[in-house]
Amino acid sequence: MYTIRSGMNLDGDFYTGFDENFIYSKAITLYRICEEPEKSGLQKNENDDFEGVSEKKYIEALAAEIYFSELLQFEAMFALLLAIYQNLPHWLYLTTYKTADIKEAASKFISGDFLSITNGVVATSEEFFTHSLYSGYGDTDHKDSWSKSIENISFLTGRMAEKYIEAKEFNAYKHGLRMHTGETLLTIKDNKKPDHPGFSWSSKNSIVFLETEKQSNGEIQVYRAIRHFNPEESINHILIMKQMLASIKNTRMARIQKKDRAELLDFSKLDMEEFKKLKVARKWRMNF
Repeated sequence: MYTIRSGMNLDGDFYTGFDENFIYSKAITLYRICEEPEKSGLQKNENDDFEGVSEKKYIEALAAEIYFSELLQFEAMFALLLAIYQNLPHWLYLTTYKTADIKEAASKFISGDFLSITNGVVATSEEFFTHSLYSGYGDTDHKDSWSKSIENISFLTGRMAEKYIEAKEFNAYKHGLRMHTGETLLTIKDNKKPDHPGFSWSSKNSIVFLETEKQSNGEIQVYRAIRHFNPEESINHILIMKQMLASIKNTRMARIQKKDRAELLDFSKLDMEEFKKLKVARKWRMNF
């Protein structure tokens, strides 16, 4: 039971001051520096380092920060989508939710179990985004583009949810930087076919970290895990989430102010094939 002073309008206060550009502003700055490091403003020394940090490691660190910003942004955005179905002021729900709950809800979103994640309020993807993203405002004048908009945003949210759920390296980042960054190359060859080149996966943007997994015999197996990522995919996902957050803010403020209509962002013209091209092979792990 939470005690809230009578007369406090937490939702109104929250959305009035909410900045949908908060994480995007950082991420796009990092992305631009990765593209043109000489514009970072840092001075290079005689060893061609940026103030004591090699240019290579400098760019690797910034690229990783963009990737982890995507995961951070997704958790916050998905929690905000769910806030409308809770029996709490939205700001308070965002303050008190557990990460495990968001991961479970994201998994159910992927499987299409909308009834579970909305406390029985909606049953379909279209209903979910109509309420969560557009606060119940619908575009009945442009049904084709409205349906395509919902289809696109549902696809992208599912894609980002999968990345978020799979990202065990997020804990390695949040709790003590228990990870390495940089270029990796993984090659698989058949020893019985020495002349065959085998298969290789490489990426200049990788996270290397440890995973543990309890075995049936009670022992805990330790794995060395490698995650490949694409900063361009991450910055595009962050941009989409920024736009989604703007839609949430604008339409929920319109509801608070009891407006009959609200400005609805259109996602129908997004090219899903271009997003698919940005995806990289995700993760491998090897036991010790």
